[in-house]
This record gives sequence, C-alpha cells and structure tokens, in this order.
Amino acid sequence: DQGNQWFARVRIRFELLDKAGSKLIWRTDIEKQNFVEKKTPAEVVRCINNSVQQCVIDLQQKLKEVLAEAR
Repeated sequence: DQGNQWFARVRIRFELLDKAGSKLIWRTDIEKQNFVEKKTPAEVVRCINNSVQQCVIDLQQKLKEVLAEAR
C-alpha cells in the first residue's frame, strides 16, 4: 500500500546453474508492480498474477540475450 493506493508487487530471483547444480552461471532479479484498481482480494490476486506473467516475459527476453552472447 502507498497511501490510499494498492499495488501488487512481485520480485523474483532467477538463477541459472550448471548441469551439476554446483556453479552459478547467471542470476537476475526481476520486479514488477501493478496498480490494483479495485481493493478486493480477487483483484489483488489478479494483479499479482499479471506481475508474475510480466516477470516471466522479461525473463524470456533476458535469457535470449544471455544465450545469444554465449554462442
């Protein structure tokens, strides 16, 4: 909450590990925030879902860039 406004904020850390899982190859934190228009639990959940989806979309783009650089 910020004053009278509600937001759905999601921050996810993504890590890419080597096959054995012992070495960190790449890490990124992605954060998204969406305004909650209706102050209801259902609307908060919907906005959280939208924030997660936006994080995954950003992750896909970042992974494309990282993998392109690795070639």
